[in-house]
Amino acid sequence: MDVMGILIGSGLGFVLGIVASVIATLVTNRHFSVEGRIERQIMKIINKALKKCGGRKKIGFNKKKFKQGIVVWQDQVKLFLEIIDESPDAIYKIAPQMFAIDKFLHNYTQHEMELYKKFSDIFVEHFLKRFCNKDREVYLLYATAVNKHANLLYDDALEYASKALEMEKSDSIARAAILSLMGSVHNDQGEHDKALEWHHKALAIKEKILGKEHPDTATTYNNIALVYDNQDEYGKALEWYYKALAIYEKILGMEHKNTATTYNNIAAVYDNQGEYDKALEWYNKSLAIKEKILGTEHPSTANTYNNIAVVYHSQGKYDKALEWYNKDLAISEKALGKEHPSTATTYNNIAAVCRQQGEYDKALELYLQSYKVCMEKLGAIHPNTLITIENMEIAFGKAGIEQSFDEWLAENTT
Repeated sequence: MDVMGILIGSGLGFVLGIVASVIATLVTNRHFSVEGRIERQIMKIINKALKKCGGRKKIGFNKKKFKQGIVVWQDQVKLFLEIIDESPDAIYKIAPQMFAIDKFLHNYTQHEMELYKKFSDIFVEHFLKRFCNKDREVYLLYATAVNKHANLLYDDALEYASKALEMEKSDSIARAAILSLMGSVHNDQGEHDKALEWHHKALAIKEKILGKEHPDTATTYNNIALVYDNQDEYGKALEWYYKALAIYEKILGMEHKNTATTYNNIAAVYDNQGEYDKALEWYNKSLAIKEKILGTEHPSTANTYNNIAVVYHSQGKYDKALEWYNKDLAISEKALGKEHPSTATTYNNIAAVCRQQGEYDKALELYLQSYKVCMEKLGAIHPNTLITIENMEIAFGKAGIEQSFDEWLAENTT
């Protein structure tokens, strides 16, 4: 479990764009003449949204990264139009996973993210009017809610999910996906009783439609376990995680990514309980699968390196903790970049080890790196930013620097 955890994303184009490689095999390309017509219609909506945001220059259309974004919107919105008609249930299974591999928008400043958010909201509004029948509109509202959730905009996520729920009244996979999303949002808000209520509603539908031994049903068991874990009800958390695991191992096999994720989640519970040997046992089971199916340079593999490091850190085995943190850092910097919030988390974790080893100057250097990323990408009031400031102030107090912390911080961040 990360000492700090981040999930962030923005823009409907990336709701659609990120998943292109995953779902390309599900669709059949239309004839060029039809695609050309759709492309022109999409471009009209893009231009209208840009104009309402203050024009191309204000939104940053002239910058390479925004041009890349516009291209994604043009190409992948067309893909969406085909998939939603041909395989709509696949959309609901894929959407929650999209942001796990999204790193493109982390190069944006906070101001650029705000402009892009405005642009995406306007685009969604006009896209709904032009292209969406009821089924398409439900998906688009759901996908936008997933996007808002990933961007930590919880109230917005609930608003879009509620709209989708109002339209999808019958028990269906779509309704179950929306209910699950609402449960996850409430969980992230710390509203655990509400989270359990929504997850159990989703579970009732999935057990009815899919049965109790379907992998999608197991995913809801996993979601319920996560809520109990966050409530520190570790016994109940393990009970639900083991229910999910039994299904994954039976239906998907011992080397599937969902099995690996559940091993990871069980390990996190044991870690939280202070049962470090059990935590390491389960983390290593997860790691063996990830290294085999994803490779040693995948961000998800890096996350498990981090989790193992956290256990050694908690045990006071600082050399081993640094070994695993540095393995995580090497992948994160390469795969996500030095200015990604997840990389900032690793800077923070390594700094904490340095601080506890009495290497205060090195700790402050790493805390500063983490702080700068958090400030730019997440903002001043984000929990990860506040945690980094608190940790940095502790190290500063130990370093014996003869000036105030605020003066030192201002001097080193201007």
